[in-house]
Amino acid sequence: MNKDTQFDEFKEPVPLTGEDFKQWDSMNVSRSTFLKLMGMTFAAAAAGCSPMPVKKAIPYVNKPKEITPGVNAWYASTCGGCSARCGLLVKSRDGRPIKIEGNPEHPLSQGGVCALGQGTLLNLYDVNRAQFPTMGQKKSSWKQLDEAVIAGLQKARNIRILTPSLPSPFSQDVVDQFVAHYSSARQVRYDREPLQGLLLAHERSFGRAVLPSFYLDKAKVIVGVDADFLASWIAPVAFTKAYAKRRKVSEQNADMSLHVQVEGRLSLTGSNADLRLRATPAEQVDFLLWLAREIGLKRSGGSALTIRTEAPKLDPKTLERTLTALLAHPGESLLLCGSNDPDIQCLVAYINSLLGNYGRTLSVASAAYQCVSTGSAWNELVEDMEKGRVDALILYGVNPVYDSAEGARFAKALEKVALRVSLAERADESTVLCQYHAPDHHYLESWNDARPQSGVYSLFQPLVRPLFDTRQAQESLLAWAGKPQKAYDSLRAFWQQNIYSQSSRLQSFNTFWRQVVQLGVFTVAAEASEPASSVSSVVASAATALARRSPEKGLTLALYEKVAIRGGQWANNPWLQELPDPVSKVTWDNYASLSVGAAKALGLELGDLLTISTAGQKLTLPVYIQPGQHDSVVAVALGYGRTHAGNIGNGVGQNATPLSASLEGRPQWTGLPVKIARASGKYKLALTQEHNFLEGRPIVQETTLTEYQKDPGAGVLPEHKLPSLWPEFPYPGHRWAMAVDLNSCTGCGACVVACQSENNIPSVGKKEVATNREMHWIRIDRYYSKDEENPTVTHQPMMCQHCGNAPCETVCPVLATVHSTEGLNQQVYNRCVGTRYCANNCPYKVRRFNWFNYSHDDLLANLALNPDVTVRSRGVMEKCSFCVQRIEEKRFGAKREGRDIKDGEIKTACQQSCPANALVFGDMNDPESEVSKLMKSGRAYHVLHDVGTKPSVTYLAKVRNIEPGPVAASEEAHHG
Repeated sequence: MNKDTQFDEFKEPVPLTGEDFKQWDSMNVSRSTFLKLMGMTFAAAAAGCSPMPVKKAIPYVNKPKEITPGVNAWYASTCGGCSARCGLLVKSRDGRPIKIEGNPEHPLSQGGVCALGQGTLLNLYDVNRAQFPTMGQKKSSWKQLDEAVIAGLQKARNIRILTPSLPSPFSQDVVDQFVAHYSSARQVRYDREPLQGLLLAHERSFGRAVLPSFYLDKAKVIVGVDADFLASWIAPVAFTKAYAKRRKVSEQNADMSLHVQVEGRLSLTGSNADLRLRATPAEQVDFLLWLAREIGLKRSGGSALTIRTEAPKLDPKTLERTLTALLAHPGESLLLCGSNDPDIQCLVAYINSLLGNYGRTLSVASAAYQCVSTGSAWNELVEDMEKGRVDALILYGVNPVYDSAEGARFAKALEKVALRVSLAERADESTVLCQYHAPDHHYLESWNDARPQSGVYSLFQPLVRPLFDTRQAQESLLAWAGKPQKAYDSLRAFWQQNIYSQSSRLQSFNTFWRQVVQLGVFTVAAEASEPASSVSSVVASAATALARRSPEKGLTLALYEKVAIRGGQWANNPWLQELPDPVSKVTWDNYASLSVGAAKALGLELGDLLTISTAGQKLTLPVYIQPGQHDSVVAVALGYGRTHAGNIGNGVGQNATPLSASLEGRPQWTGLPVKIARASGKYKLALTQEHNFLEGRPIVQETTLTEYQKDPGAGVLPEHKLPSLWPEFPYPGHRWAMAVDLNSCTGCGACVVACQSENNIPSVGKKEVATNREMHWIRIDRYYSKDEENPTVTHQPMMCQHCGNAPCETVCPVLATVHSTEGLNQQVYNRCVGTRYCANNCPYKVRRFNWFNYSHDDLLANLALNPDVTVRSRGVMEKCSFCVQRIEEKRFGAKREGRDIKDGEIKTACQQSCPANALVFGDMNDPESEVSKLMKSGRAYHVLHDVGTKPSVTYLAKVRNIEPGPVAASEEAHHG
């Protein structure tokens, strides 16, 4: 696999000449006959010149009971993609995992899984993972490495083990055992994400340095201040699942939450808000100070804030509606803030306390464990390393040389440490500076546990034997602590001693263990009462400190994480690199986002190069012009610019982390003063969507909540039966269809990666994406409407519509695209000769053409291919099949059991993984099916109905919780 796939099948192509075509004319051969003959000629040539290799199948001597060749097996596990630790179901085929999906039994993620989580499957089969232990960058045996490391640890006087916050009781226990074994050892936590301010604020306000748990499904009013909670903040899948529950509307429940977002850049979360305020970090502080004073005066007759506050210079109507909505819903509102400033977070805690939200929409008693470090110990470690006070350092699950603002300083200090050991799963930027590398397993090869939130425990279980000579990190630490033991035995013993006691004990531990392994999760009741709050006594000093700060002048920097790449740990993954950013639609790169106004003022266009300068750091990036961004904000994504990720991730984009700052060990990603200067040259960004406005077309239809409550069909254009040249096609049995709820879809892109993984869709590389040759079967169109400075945004999943009158079927000269008796538009790959007439005739532009034989020469990566889906070759058209292989699997299962297929039994890959439950698949011929009921909803409409294609995909109109007015996309004021 390469970033830009190289295609050299025909190095010296020989073009046809006019004489060649004259010969065909003289033979009086029709066009369709010519295509048929050419198709047979190519097939014969391929068969004659490329004989099929002989492959021998070796049967099991003793077949494992749980494995039936050719039949899928599902195992519950936990996602290791980020610290949220969502529940997984992993599909295994003949002993190899091939698909990651969400575990509906998990109480937080509830069956959802993000694009990143699904993409980590491909990293399992990554040949750039470390394949054996090394000493001095040379291959070693585990025995040699253990002897050398233990000898070094025994000589060391000051040992440090650097870890992130470990949301795993078992892993933390192993670290504790290691620290206890060496008297001079100490654990230091390093968390790259800016969450420490939340901990410090709650330590001041409640006496507990914890992350609170947030319950968005209980909030009728949500106000987000620079918190991208639907994309990357803390636990986006769990937040999306809860958020979407309050956004669904129907004739039976015509109510939804109000979402207000205050931010400097247009985030994925901001794009889903009902009301949005563009604000610099200083204006965000003014907003919070004003909100705290106004709510204090109205809720308690007085405010703990002694400073004078004025209304921020933001839209007064939106400010007033936000304040009114919060006051009207005490205990049913929630204020979220992404700042890493403890003073700002104290102000947020004070507002939530005034509104009575603690214990209802957020909880300190039920803490989250994604971050348990305040950052101060990290500062001390770097200082001790610089002064030569650290003799041995073990890196476990961290890469500070790459992702810390002080990465260069840390790298230099690392040279003064005598013994340097890394437990990373690959030779990353920090590992290459260590003498010893004891590579960890991929999490799908490991036994482990997780506790993402109080009372929620889950298990990791291996889906495959280790593919390389690696060893689980916990086993390495136990071996060096003089307690060598397999991870499974250690984990099981730990659970028997520490977790089993929290169960009812009505069953034996063996039974309890088997049940948890099978379900993947175990829950206990969390602490019921909230701790006493002293927030009113500490908020005054925090507010005073904030008010005394001089507001930033000029441009400020906003660093953020994308939904797929996140912090860059999984950057060596073409699925994730090629997933379009939900807002910008850029792939394979990061860039400097500027507002429309700022770009015009500076005379900059898309792809112009820009140099960004902070204190002592410079970075040159291409410009992306982002509607909805504040004129004073420059936004850049983190997670790019890797140098030791692998052949896919190396050299993709630029590393923006050096532009960030660290304050007392807390990473600072926003509010940093920057200067920009135009650089010479242009850079080609690979976008999948270049036209951003609807031009008055009713592709997206929407209304306001007030209008919807009056009329469930408000905002939806009437659809009349159109005359047709074709007779009605009978569907005597099933007729498969899908409904897409635009009110639920957040545009996160999880469905895109789910489809790619399920259907063996190739990644084509940046060069091909830039020429509009991406291969995704489902895309998410993002449309702006209204004001270009602060637009309204809609996300619309678009896949093959499986039309009743499919335009593609009538133009195919070889009948490669045909209609099934169950309403599926089918693509017959071995008939297709690649005329591309079908793609030209498709009004939805959802068909993909294989311009090349995309690389499948990576034999290890081929293990991730789904054997139920054909791998397509060059010259073949492909598109969404409604996961026909899943339909057939459930059909055969129902037939074996002598019953009909149940509604909801078949879930397409996109539907199953959607954290927002925005997609519903089923039989529209069944009047009791969910999809059938949704298709009769007042919000139901079909895209391009007037074309007469009769799509099997129904969309439910977007409903916005804003004041009544002309919001329908067809009435937009700005046409791009």
